[in-house]
Amino acid sequence: GNAIIALQSPITGSAYTSVSATLSNLVPGTSYHFRIKAENSLGTTYSDDFTFITFETVSDIDGNIYETIVIGTQTWITENLKTTKYNDGTPIPNIVDDATWASLTTGAYGDFGNVPSNSIIYGKLYNWYVVASSNPKNVCPVGWHVPSDIEWTTLTNWLGGESVAGGKLKESGTAHWVNTSISVTNESGFSALPGGYRDYSGPSFDIGDWGYWWSST
Repeated sequence: GNAIIALQSPITGSAYTSVSATLSNLVPGTSYHFRIKAENSLGTTYSDDFTFITFETVSDIDGNIYETIVIGTQTWITENLKTTKYNDGTPIPNIVDDATWASLTTGAYGDFGNVPSNSIIYGKLYNWYVVASSNPKNVCPVGWHVPSDIEWTTLTNWLGGESVAGGKLKESGTAHWVNTSISVTNESGFSALPGGYRDYSGPSFDIGDWGYWWSST
């Protein structure tokens, strides 16, 4: 119900030409409609109606900023968490020793292969005790939570079920994934990355090949 005025880039001629428009004052997390207008001495023609959704951002206790995306009835953060603290400011220990990691009964995080630069792209690797619903502290930004298995199932079902949802969630191309296929479209905007995982015994595996996500349950 609200219109945004576009700063247009008018063109002339009959050749195929890309056009663009600069928009300001867009509302985050909002769906907008637009059309292309062509006009000459014979009249005016409009393209089909197209849409785009603006991203909304959220920040964690460490100041990391994440984009979000609406998928069906849910809103998801489109990146893996990078925070080193719970959202009340309590530090989460960074455990680099595999034997210590294996013996833990409390929350901890690590970087894949103990290489901090891996977390810039793929996020931190948290153990179960960080994300479990029984943990009174919350690793997610204020107002957000680790999804339950039911919430993951809602997402999967919205995207057509387990046989097809993966391709709609996975980032397309091989910039981060070692392998991909024509079924990978990322049409959901979730942009799943192959961050691998850290085994309960300590070592890290499968970066580039697999992505794993916790549920709180």
